[in-house]
Amino acid sequence: MLLKELIVYEHSRAHTDFVAGIILQKPELFQELLNLMLTGESPIPWRAAWIIEKCSEQNPLLIKPYIPELIEALPNFKNDGIKRHITKILANSPLPSKKLGLLVNTCFDWLLSGEIPVAVKVHCMQILYNISQTEPDLKPELAAAIESQIIFNSAGFKSRGNKILHKLNNEIESL
Repeated sequence: MLLKELIVYEHSRAHTDFVAGIILQKPELFQELLNLMLTGESPIPWRAAWIIEKCSEQNPLLIKPYIPELIEALPNFKNDGIKRHITKILANSPLPSKKLGLLVNTCFDWLLSGEIPVAVKVHCMQILYNISQTEPDLKPELAAAIESQIIFNSAGFKSRGNKILHKLNNEIESL
């Protein structure tokens, strides 16, 4: 069965885990999976993104060479599910210095947007916080952005936002 057919065969967590297991056993299929996410027709890209997330959780080295490509593609995704999966991957991955400007801009735009789902915003907060550890000039701007959004968002946003704000405020004081 072709990878594309396997992806559309069924939509469930169990099937996603099953396909991720195949990719982990045959890493040479990972590039094809990534291409399906970047160029496929709905619902294939979203399902491929979910499988990519599962693969990256099990084997972070598998996604590492593709991080710059994901960063470059990120602003172009329209599907909220794909945005959620890719931002989660990026929030949990070491980020290369290449393309960080694009990633910072995208994450701030989404963090401040009224139309982006909370889960994506939470991952964007984490990405920006991670970047601020090597780019300390970002800390005051990130703190201000979180403070400006915290009253408009869900309990999940508030919880993560308050945790990151606490860390940021301690770090800013010690600068």
